[in-house]
Amino acid sequence: NGGRSSANMVVPRYRTRVGAGGNPPGPYDAMILMFLSYGRAPVLFNKLDYGPQDKWNYYFRDLHHLCRYITRFTERIYKWQIVSLDATMHDWRDAPILFISGRDKFALSAEHMAKLQRYCDLGGMIVAHADLRSREFAESFKQAMVKLYEQRGYEFRTFAPDHPVYSTHFGRGDSLWRQQIPMQGMSDGVRDFILLLPADIAGAWHQNRATTEEDLFRIMFNVRMYAAPTWAELPGRLRPPELTGTPKEVTRTLRLARIKHRGGWNVIPSAWPVMARRLGHYHGLEVKVLPEVDLSKPVDPAEVDMLHLTGFAKFELSAAERANLKDYLAKGGFLWADAAAGRPAFVQCVQDLVQQLAGRPGRRLVTIHPILTAGAGPISKVWRTRWAKQRFGGSKFPLRAIEQNGRLTILYSPLDVTAAMAGHYVWGSVGYRTRTARQLATNLLLWRAAAKSAKPAKDDKP
Repeated sequence: NGGRSSANMVVPRYRTRVGAGGNPPGPYDAMILMFLSYGRAPVLFNKLDYGPQDKWNYYFRDLHHLCRYITRFTERIYKWQIVSLDATMHDWRDAPILFISGRDKFALSAEHMAKLQRYCDLGGMIVAHADLRSREFAESFKQAMVKLYEQRGYEFRTFAPDHPVYSTHFGRGDSLWRQQIPMQGMSDGVRDFILLLPADIAGAWHQNRATTEEDLFRIMFNVRMYAAPTWAELPGRLRPPELTGTPKEVTRTLRLARIKHRGGWNVIPSAWPVMARRLGHYHGLEVKVLPEVDLSKPVDPAEVDMLHLTGFAKFELSAAERANLKDYLAKGGFLWADAAAGRPAFVQCVQDLVQQLAGRPGRRLVTIHPILTAGAGPISKVWRTRWAKQRFGGSKFPLRAIEQNGRLTILYSPLDVTAAMAGHYVWGSVGYRTRTARQLATNLLLWRAAAKSAKPAKDDKP
């Protein structure tokens, strides 16, 4: 609010001066632009206000000095702000990191705990800090989070020295740590989305001890690199709502379900609900996300239009499960598979499964296939992560397909689509970036919905 009121004083003076035919642009004009650019700078941290000040804001200058350090180091402006428990999710998502600090027992209502889970499901990261090394806060925070994710089976673990957070920028070459800073985290299989700092390092930020305790600042720059994309890709406070315009009238329905297996089948559970809202709003396609499918029992393609196989670890289907899947495909079903974060172990298992189902490996999907050229429009520009570029070079879409009797029955991607279409940034992910993943998933579902409602026709050979 202070920045806005200052702008209200400064900018009219600039407009009056320019409108009156004043002098050519000079130093004053440059200062105006610098002033306004600060207001447009991205927010890196939201600090959660969840009670009295002494409960959550013991170090009231911690993020101020930390953001100043990161700003000076990167020569890019980073900001922070305070958000309340009852602020909108749009405000919470101003920043990729939600910072929670405390000394006392951590306890929130069920409604507010669900809101924390929603924030993480939409791609956010929680960083918790035990002020004054408070064991009470650290243990109660872990217990609350483990209970919140009990159904998914997530647990906290202490980070090993080779965890990426210790080497995303600092911690290698000439910038080795003098002493490793202890951290714990909770992972969904492809990213640690909750971090806990059980040792007190925010006191050094609060007192701005960057000269004598620089490692305590550097580790948070590593966290910034691990948690979020480049400065230019960070969300702005003035960004539009997630869905814009008038919703389309629903004209079609598509039912899909994930396949249950032992390789992390439920990774990024928010992915399809996110896409379902987008498909309904922009294209009038109602996507019904059905409960997971157990392939030990037959699957009726008249009830499930599309199966999704994703994960991050090794898995193997039994002979009976493969037989039921093969029967589902033969009767008109369709299988879409991708490796969450492009994990190699899962990619290999999918390739082995395709060989077992079809007796041959998949062939590259032709570039003129409707999945790439129709639906929401042709995908003319392919955005991939830098790790995908390193592994696959110049390949645009290494999509692999299987046809049966002229009909596309299996399509799989060794690159991640699931995490990206949910809006998650995953350090080290071999996959597409969000805009391409969402366009690919949109075209895929629109193609499948059209194929389901149309008479049987031969697809282009992959």
